[in-house]
Amino acid sequence: YEVYNAEGLKNIASLVNSGATGINITLDTDPDLTDMEWTPIGADYNNAYTGIFDGNGKTITGLTFNQSETSNVGLIGYLGSGGKVQNLTLENVNLNGDWDVGGVVGYNNNGTVTACTASGSINGKEYVGGIVGNNYLGTVTACYNTSSTVNGSYLIGGVVGQNNKGIVTACYNASGSIYGEVTVGGVVGNNNTGTVTACYWSNYAGYGIGN
Repeated sequence: YEVYNAEGLKNIASLVNSGATGINITLDTDPDLTDMEWTPIGADYNNAYTGIFDGNGKTITGLTFNQSETSNVGLIGYLGSGGKVQNLTLENVNLNGDWDVGGVVGYNNNGTVTACTASGSINGKEYVGGIVGNNYLGTVTACYNTSSTVNGSYLIGGVVGQNNKGIVTACYNASGSIYGEVTVGGVVGNNNTGTVTACYWSNYAGYGIGN
């Protein structure tokens, strides 16, 4: 499926969440979602997205979600095994959710996120990251938080909130501010038997204790 505008992207999200979880998606334009309440692609475990979302070097602007009691929040809410998101920029993100909140992916369950960047405001309670909220057995490579403010209470990271048995490589937090109460990190809030390699942060501002 090729996407040419914001309404088309919204329709694709509905298609995935209706059961077409393995479709491949390619952006052919720069969708502007400003003033549109977003429904994440792959909203939950039962509709985990398992296809390939290729940003094709394009930019999505104004991704907005404001439901503070909802989990699995991002462009992709729940990325399932074999699913991929790649070559994408998100600008002026405004996300407010509960658990598993990320600029690109809320919960990554054995999927792959590559060459994605995000900027804006990303807020949740637990497992909150500039790119991926919760990375379980997943791979996150060459992803950058360019200027996102990431805010939550527990397991908060500039790129990944929690890396649980996953792999995070060549990622960085360029200038994002990260705020939390405990287990907070410039790149990864918590690394639970995972691997973090060749990652860094600069201009890190915030408070909390990384683990």
